[in-house]
Amino acid sequence: MPQNVALALIFFFKDMKEIKLKKRLSIKEISHIFGYPRKRVYTLYCFFKYIVQKFHDTRLFKIKFYPHKFFLQDLEELLKKSYDLDYDLVFRLYTLTDLNPNTFTKEIIGYKHVNGARTLLKRLRTRSFTNTSLLRIKQNFLKFREKELISLSNLTKALFLIEKVIHIKSVSLRHGSLEYKFRYNVRNISDIKNSGLRNILSKYLHNIMKGNYPKHIFNNSNIPSGSILYLKGNRNERISFRTIRDRLIKKLEATERMKRHTSGFLNCFAHTTQKVYNEYAQKFGIKPKHEPILSCLIRKRNIIGIEVPVWKQLANNSYFIGHIDLLGVFEDKLIVADYKPTEKEIFRSLPQILAYAYMLKERLGFQNFDKILCVGFSKDVVWSFTPDILENEILQFIEELNSHRTIPLKSRRWKNIKISEIHTDIKKLVV
Repeated sequence: MPQNVALALIFFFKDMKEIKLKKRLSIKEISHIFGYPRKRVYTLYCFFKYIVQKFHDTRLFKIKFYPHKFFLQDLEELLKKSYDLDYDLVFRLYTLTDLNPNTFTKEIIGYKHVNGARTLLKRLRTRSFTNTSLLRIKQNFLKFREKELISLSNLTKALFLIEKVIHIKSVSLRHGSLEYKFRYNVRNISDIKNSGLRNILSKYLHNIMKGNYPKHIFNNSNIPSGSILYLKGNRNERISFRTIRDRLIKKLEATERMKRHTSGFLNCFAHTTQKVYNEYAQKFGIKPKHEPILSCLIRKRNIIGIEVPVWKQLANNSYFIGHIDLLGVFEDKLIVADYKPTEKEIFRSLPQILAYAYMLKERLGFQNFDKILCVGFSKDVVWSFTPDILENEILQFIEELNSHRTIPLKSRRWKNIKISEIHTDIKKLVV
């Protein structure tokens, strides 16, 4: 009989004389005392496990009641429901040790006033690891190697994981009712060779981290997002994927304004995304959302930030807002990248991705788009395109479509905003 089953029975019937008088109990004695068949015993064990997990009775969370396997299961469940870079780091570090959850929490993570693994999970839901916390974790792993509690190879892996995230700063921001994590990689910014670009980006991202940006416009449901600029059409007059490909994409490819990447730095976007897809399929049997993909990419070289807020004030004192999925720098080019599940979504969302470049251009004070390149990527493909195609080729493409439509192409509905023509919205943005 598993030890946990015996512990469960003893816990629930600890006041019985037979239990109090006995220091040791055999399987036969336990069955005799309770008069339970084997199936009943295992039912009681399952109920006991449910009580522990559901009601978080801290008295039960000793080493013997919260084993290695359960801690990993809880971490996996958190990653499945709501991915976070810190959950992922704890999960990966823990798999490299043979410690029980509470010892791992006390000796390696080392949060003050955190006396167990359950408390650690609760703490991680409300705050992120600071740079100081990560340095302390790194030092603790080195001490555990001295005590021979972790192998040299696993220590190397642990230090590699910590180094990947130790330079990433994070803060939770809100966009209306939605909460998301804005992150930027301090080390990658310092590696930018162009000092002018490095200083501009560093100042902009630091101000967002400190909350020095117009939060009120992101909380205003009457201000449209760049995501309304979507090439789809209405129920009666839809724009087919073939139409976009044959009449817009091929034209852009021929003039080298748009390019598909199968190798080089930009191809790592698709390669990393595919890797995350495979990992989620094996662990959870589901497809990953934006956050695990972007959080994996922010650790890569040349990637500066994820979920970067941008905005643009229009001529009539209204605004456009948005969040750039991925911001990077490669060969003195600022990469404005957006993740989409499929190639079709990339093509339909071209105006949205380009709109983010226009907003960022104004925020950084650039005179032109010489230093900006837009990228759309999925797990299978990466496309790059120059931002100025928005006010030339794409506006021309929309005008051609409207000339054959009974109803002009409309923007996507945005909360309280009345639907207007996509052609009109783009013109407001590019002026």
